[in-house]
Amino acid sequence: NSETASMTNKMKMTLPEGLSLVEATYTSGSDKGTIKNASNGVVTIDIIELEAGGTAEVEVKVKADLLPDENDREVKTSATVEAFGFDPVTSNEVTAIIEYDPNIDHSQGGGGSQGGGSSSKPNRYKITGTAWIDENANGERETSEAKLENIEVLLLNKDLSAIITDPDSGEQKRTKTSSTGKYTFSNLPNGEYVVVFVYDSSNYTLTEYRKEGVNERFNSDAIDVNITVDGERRLAGMTDVLKVDGENIRDIDLGVYTANRFDLRLDKYVSKITLTTPTIGTRVDEYDANTTLGKVEVLERNVGQSSAAIEYKIVVKNEGSVPGYANKIVDYLPDNVNFSTELNPDWYLSDNGNIYNSTLAEQVINPGETKELTLVVSINITDDMLGILDNNAEIYESYNEMGLEDVDSTVNNKDSSEDDMGKAEVVVGIVTGAIIKYTAITLVVITMLGLGIFGIKKFILNKKK
Repeated sequence: NSETASMTNKMKMTLPEGLSLVEATYTSGSDKGTIKNASNGVVTIDIIELEAGGTAEVEVKVKADLLPDENDREVKTSATVEAFGFDPVTSNEVTAIIEYDPNIDHSQGGGGSQGGGSSSKPNRYKITGTAWIDENANGERETSEAKLENIEVLLLNKDLSAIITDPDSGEQKRTKTSSTGKYTFSNLPNGEYVVVFVYDSSNYTLTEYRKEGVNERFNSDAIDVNITVDGERRLAGMTDVLKVDGENIRDIDLGVYTANRFDLRLDKYVSKITLTTPTIGTRVDEYDANTTLGKVEVLERNVGQSSAAIEYKIVVKNEGSVPGYANKIVDYLPDNVNFSTELNPDWYLSDNGNIYNSTLAEQVINPGETKELTLVVSINITDDMLGILDNNAEIYESYNEMGLEDVDSTVNNKDSSEDDMGKAEVVVGIVTGAIIKYTAITLVVITMLGLGIFGIKKFILNKKK
């Protein structure tokens, strides 16, 4: 209090179970003291007088009992100050982690015998963290803010080329956040790692990355990346490289907030192939939904005398949280592929050799909805056509009434790593079942079991929309 001195000040702090006092020291002006005993687990410090506007500093050192098992333990405590004529004041709550350490002998006292039954090994460590909803979008994890459950979390090596496997069990380091938003990767040797969070990007935006002025224990450690998880392209959060070097790494967190997001995605599929040859006449092969690879095979003697009509399905999906429009779709028609306006009345051929469709310009695509287009092209099966026929389509123009940019794509930039561009392939070969002549160039950015990193796109998410 700036006007009145306080008398008979008393600070009390209850020690959580499993902690014991080493010593508590205090300084108040010229008054100093040390307490080495806690009565019934309560540390009490008496300061006779505190001048108006004065301060007192108290430092409490404790030690923890050995843990009874390999699970780390979270303890919380706060302090209360009482003074004659004043209402009691309680401090903020402080959280600490008691870590299991496999490098010490747990068979001796304190927290129960661990003995030789421990599955942890010396020089193995943990990476842990929390996923939370940054409700005020200030970049800081606060105790009152909700936590995110069931967020898939992956641990990669520093080259992003593989998911880390457990050195003992061989299992992949993939987990999900608990009901309190927490995740743990344990049994890790010293090394360099990257954590990836597969969050719901249609409903959430990442909060600002390691916001300046926020304690690193409570900030968000992820930026947005485009990845493929189990064959599906997604937007996910990725950390910087984390170096485990003789100790656990904690508070590697993901913060998200609810925001208006514009995100249109395009996928292209092969739906039907109609083959005409001198031997079989005409045959129609229909494909299951969401097939991106078709196949055409002819007898070698029918090469140069056969043709095929290929029907593609183009699907535009709104993965964001605001309605939008796919004003124009472009298909990058490959060389030696024939296009007919009679078969495609909604498409038109441009002087640049690409074909365009604008029928979705007046059709709103609400969040979660999809719109479909059909495209039919034909090929003459000659020696030059044997191989892999790639056909790519992309969102050429898009729009939403809020004027938002797509969160993970740029229209009309021919970037195959972005989810507004889809590709379907048709293999053209000889009827033996083996393709005897083809040329395919595949740019592999990163591949791994069940996951490929296609590209990184960092966003500065420092204000709530």
